[in-house]
Amino acid sequence: LKKAYFLNFQKRLLKRKIKKKCSIVTFSAQTQEIIQSVLFEIKQEFGAELALEQMIVWELVKFKSSFDMYLKLFKIHKVKKVFVVVSYANQSAIAAGRKIGAEVVEFQHGTITKYHLGYSFPKSPSVAYFPDILLTFGKFWSESVSLPNGVSTFVIGTHNVRRFKRILTLEKKKVILFSSQGVIGKELFTFALQVASLCKDYTVSFNLHPSESFSEYKNLLNSISKKQPKNFELVPKEKDFFKLLAQAEFQAGVFSTTLFEGIAFGTKVILVDMSGVEYMDTFLERGDGIIVKTPNEFAQRFLSAPKIENSDLYYADSCLNICNLIS
Repeated sequence: LKKAYFLNFQKRLLKRKIKKKCSIVTFSAQTQEIIQSVLFEIKQEFGAELALEQMIVWELVKFKSSFDMYLKLFKIHKVKKVFVVVSYANQSAIAAGRKIGAEVVEFQHGTITKYHLGYSFPKSPSVAYFPDILLTFGKFWSESVSLPNGVSTFVIGTHNVRRFKRILTLEKKKVILFSSQGVIGKELFTFALQVASLCKDYTVSFNLHPSESFSEYKNLLNSISKKQPKNFELVPKEKDFFKLLAQAEFQAGVFSTTLFEGIAFGTKVILVDMSGVEYMDTFLERGDGIIVKTPNEFAQRFLSAPKIENSDLYYADSCLNICNLIS
């Protein structure tokens, strides 16, 4: 623990206890039949075999063990409100809060779309472990998805983005800033290089996702040094990202949260038609950006990307007192 950079106290506390309990979990014949049916469907559709029963056992025991821990903790402190980040990763805390009659409130942590399994419930059912209140960055997020029945939403804005916007009143430069993501990073990297070759009047900057390795991409770039466009740059991780956003005239990507952050700085958004772009459907339906399929199309159309006038819809000014807002 002394050398740990990250400590999940819940995981540390429960790991041994959970392993012991897993061995005594049994399923009814009906539940086993459902599990086998799901396994068959997964095998048919994806050709994959999963240890699904063991996964379910682990989650059930983990839920029960952490639920008991939270319930004891909340009772001792006579908790009236439970605040969570990422509700779908904290169901046991939500369940314990509900058990003692506490109100459960979630802070938005990232993009919310109709394809996000943690927030999208098209038939709007009541969901047992969903918070009572969802606090959002702006109206767009709650209006673009079908939340469960009975959930209240309040806009609390984003203090950091709005604060940086006020500080960084920098003049726009001829920069196209690509925001990478691990799942499509290499593909988008190749795309950005081709865009740089076609848009020589602009600097094309490629900003990595925190999960990606700068050295890996640097080696990839060095391997094509002879064909490397002079107007292409790989953004070092230590560089001030908000400053980049403030200076960039255009921003490109697939479904990164940073695309929305750029809106607060007045960037014009171009989406690249790759896996995951469907997450941006509602954004495109509003006419707040354009989508392109190829580097050539990008070069031909990027200047027509619209400037979003109402960025408050995505990132509003932060409210003064959250507790007063939801009391």
